[in-house]
Amino acid sequence: MKIKAYLNDWFYNMGIIGFIRILENSDMINEIDMRYNYIEFDSSILKEFGKYYFDYFMARYDVPKDRLNRYQSQKAYIKKRNEYKDGIKYLKKTVTDVANKFKGTENEADLKNIADEISKVKNEEQFEILNEQYERFKEVLEREEVSEKLTLNKVRSILSDQYFGQASFLQKTAAAKRLDEQRKIAEKDYILPIYEMGKLMDAYSNKSFDEAKKCIDEYLSLDKKCRDKNVDRIYNKINKKIEKSKDINSINEELNSPKLYNCSLCGEFKSLGDDFEEKIFVPLGISNSNANNLFWNFNSKFPICNVCKLILFCTPAGATDLFKGYIEGDYKDKTYFGFLNYDTDISKLYKENENFYNRKDKESPYNQIILDIVEEIGVKSEWELQNILFVEFDVNGKNCKLNYFNIPRFLAKFFAGKQGKELNNIKNEKFKSELVDLILKNIDIKFAIDKKLRQDIKSGYNALDCYIACKTRYYLNMYREGKDDMKSKTLFFIYKSGQDINKYFTEHSGENKISGIAYKMLNSVRTGNKNDFMDAVLRTYMAAGQKQVPQIFSEIFSDEDSEFESVAQTFIAGLISNETPKKQEGANKNE
Repeated sequence: MKIKAYLNDWFYNMGIIGFIRILENSDMINEIDMRYNYIEFDSSILKEFGKYYFDYFMARYDVPKDRLNRYQSQKAYIKKRNEYKDGIKYLKKTVTDVANKFKGTENEADLKNIADEISKVKNEEQFEILNEQYERFKEVLEREEVSEKLTLNKVRSILSDQYFGQASFLQKTAAAKRLDEQRKIAEKDYILPIYEMGKLMDAYSNKSFDEAKKCIDEYLSLDKKCRDKNVDRIYNKINKKIEKSKDINSINEELNSPKLYNCSLCGEFKSLGDDFEEKIFVPLGISNSNANNLFWNFNSKFPICNVCKLILFCTPAGATDLFKGYIEGDYKDKTYFGFLNYDTDISKLYKENENFYNRKDKESPYNQIILDIVEEIGVKSEWELQNILFVEFDVNGKNCKLNYFNIPRFLAKFFAGKQGKELNNIKNEKFKSELVDLILKNIDIKFAIDKKLRQDIKSGYNALDCYIACKTRYYLNMYREGKDDMKSKTLFFIYKSGQDINKYFTEHSGENKISGIAYKMLNSVRTGNKNDFMDAVLRTYMAAGQKQVPQIFSEIFSDEDSEFESVAQTFIAGLISNETPKKQEGANKNE
């Protein structure tokens, strides 16, 4: 049976991209046709889809590989910093964390022994022990029962927490089962109904009564544990009808019965009994039966067909894992899942999401993907950027953080112009990532700049990144107001003026005064007090032996529509920056 899945809402499109990725990973991509706005495939390719599905996620979330990389990184840290006390502590923890997942087994004993050997390393002369224990650690992690359990638990955790709750093989009662057993449960719930229905519909299309009867008999002879209850019900009805009437048309009559609801997502197939609820897609689904008051006329039915159910089962493969290092909190607070939805054809949607996925380890993937699109589509970029929707979500229990980033016209013009590319000149990746997130959320970045300036004052780092951020804020405000006159030279002059003051104090042993002046200015900017800021500027110039404040300050602050925060923060960025800073190298690293 030929099946078509059309582009739809962002979450459905994410499922289509995931379906394509899974088949790509299994060298089965040639089995589907990617048309402009839909994919088409034969249901027969689903026979081994359960294997393809789990192979994909077991490779994507390879925990042994991650633990070995972590071991090597910690080992390199110890050697580089000559930090053995804390370094050995964390290295040992990497091993014992794995050991604790295999209580009472030979694997636990072997891993605990490795951890004990690591504990013996106290200095550089004993460093070779770490190399030896790495090989032993690798050998244990490559054991099938260890590798499978670690990775499968990771996959289950992500799929359950973020996508499907405790549905199907993700129920707690299935947690201890081996990979093959969990795969069979998933096949029964998501794949077998479509595959079996496909065989039956092919028989119906061929008008072969014997072939259709054989399909039904073979399915009903399967162990009940391997059968779907909704398909069971339909097949039993069909079986009774065709045995009585000997008419193959009974199949079509039953499958198109008015008693069956049309799918709410695709409208093409009938729902055999499933609803779009939490177990189908947690970020958007709800417990329909427990939320009648949320539906018109208390009708909580939101029927979904098996094809759409399968497509949504692939959503985790279509998403990109994002780690927002700049956010405060633990690892989970910083972890999101994102998708780039695009008003374009499926091939391009797939390509752009592959690009997005390949940049997932960068601190600012949004910025990079936007600039890539701009570079590729050139003069059309402004219009096309307005048709991009970035989606990111994080589910924590009953709470779901769901963010949508679309690109309004002024922002599209910003990214399409040369000004948008200046963001790439920011060296601190965490700061850059935070700025791009705020820009896409249409939140004023002045607060992020204020925080970064205070960090730079405290650490002694050069504030060149903040100057670029101030220019970015100025550009954004000009574009927002529909202005094209970008007088960034003014901001450069103000930045250099701040550096001149820094140079004076540094050369006259007054370097310790700079932080106090900068903090006072920042406080006046934070409260929007122009008078206090100008007073601080006047006093600073007088203390620096300057008789006259540059006229540019008077001109800017006399204008009520002036970019007060951008100008003031630019001057402060220059004030705390040496022309040849001692910590220039440190400024290029993540804090």
